[in-house]
Amino acid sequence: MPMLLSSSSWPLLLVFAVGLVCGSWLSPCWTTTAVPPSSEAYDVSYRKHSTHVQRIPPALQTRAGLAAFLQADGVDQQRHAYMLSAARVVLLAYPSSSWLTVGDLRFGSDALFLERHGAVATASDIDGTRLAHAQRLGFLQRYAVENAERLSFADNTFDLVLCKEAFHHFPRPFVAFYEMLRVSRLGVLLIEPHDVVDCTQRLHNTTKDSLLLTGFRDFYEGVGNYKYQVSVRELLKAAWALRLPLVATRGLNDHFVPRMTWEAFQERVHRLDEKGRTGQRPYNLVAVLVMKQPLSQTARLALQREEFVLIERPPEPPV
Repeated sequence: MPMLLSSSSWPLLLVFAVGLVCGSWLSPCWTTTAVPPSSEAYDVSYRKHSTHVQRIPPALQTRAGLAAFLQADGVDQQRHAYMLSAARVVLLAYPSSSWLTVGDLRFGSDALFLERHGAVATASDIDGTRLAHAQRLGFLQRYAVENAERLSFADNTFDLVLCKEAFHHFPRPFVAFYEMLRVSRLGVLLIEPHDVVDCTQRLHNTTKDSLLLTGFRDFYEGVGNYKYQVSVRELLKAAWALRLPLVATRGLNDHFVPRMTWEAFQERVHRLDEKGRTGQRPYNLVAVLVMKQPLSQTARLALQREEFVLIERPPEPPV
């Protein structure tokens, strides 16, 4: 005779069915987010980065020490100011605009740069230790503790978002990219390591299959996270898929050697920039401004004067 289920057996059967649907007894199936049920892999990346930025070097624990680090005429600050020259150009086009800086782990120095040039800036990072320290010592006005991939701000809260040398830290960088677009009214400016092809490696690989993937180099950071370098082409495709009107790009270079003088840095970067302009060598950094709204004529001219290349969204074919 077939075995009949008693009324007390139905709850167990229901649990078994739910387990089958969810794919695992332990995997939550009630999530309403787009992230995978198990976040362990990228949580490791978050923890590594958070732990890294929680350390404040002894020399920077006093107000005098942090002031010396943040002073605008220091070699390292001048080096970062050179990278931020792209943001200054955008500020000229949009004076007094409000900005969010993402991954501003150098004690909010990106936000401080923007404020020195007329912006209203809020610094953010995944850990607030350094930002709180800078505010406590009187340097930083506004900061927020934010995971770039899950920003807490409402849509269009800021005019612009700046992400300098932080996008490559993220385990899900394009999730962060869409979040930055969401909270910005005008657009997002990325200043990041450039994903370039080493042509010398390609010369040694002549088969069709090997040419597809050779020449690219992978890097890891000191804390162990993968370094996701920016591809302009990937950002263009993401922008066009979102029907955004324009992307502006500009090549930059960086060359860091401990105890390097400002003059030596300028000389080295000048040589690299000349090679970039003449096509002898790709730029090792790139600034990419992804606009949500069309540029004004004033903004367009300001960007073009500073060697930004303006790329319009390609026209749609007739339907």
